[in-house]
Amino acid sequence: MSRATLVRLAKLNKVSIDGINSGKLSMDQLRVRLLEFLFGPNLGSVKAATADALDLQIARSFMCLRGELGGHLVFSQWCIRKANHERADASRLSKVKSTDRDAIDALLKSAGHYLSMANVSHNLHSLEASLRDGKSTEHCESTPGEETGIDQ
Repeated sequence: MSRATLVRLAKLNKVSIDGINSGKLSMDQLRVRLLEFLFGPNLGSVKAATADALDLQIARSFMCLRGELGGHLVFSQWCIRKANHERADASRLSKVKSTDRDAIDALLKSAGHYLSMANVSHNLHSLEASLRDGKSTEHCESTPGEETGIDQ
């Protein structure tokens, strides 16, 4: 995908494309910003064989965000984004000396629930698609992040 296409996706979704020092983000920095917009902070590693494959994942994720791939995937993506925000908050709180450990545990537990809901929603999408296509439903089980290529 060209830089212009990534910039257009960012502008359409109000993702900041301003660099800190140079004023212009590199392609990799732009991809990270888009992925953080789609899935929240602290993504971990993102699996893609090539930059083009990663760009396809980003494009597909924006299609999902717009609801073009079905409601279950929209909800699943929202849950992943919400879980990553909860984990980021827990990480931020753990760095503060006077932090309530119960608050951190609650955030991490909440993130786990969101990831479970994302997995269920993704499985429902897979089941629906396989029933619609007349295929076996044995392949519908997935792990969180499998569809997006993002490790949780």
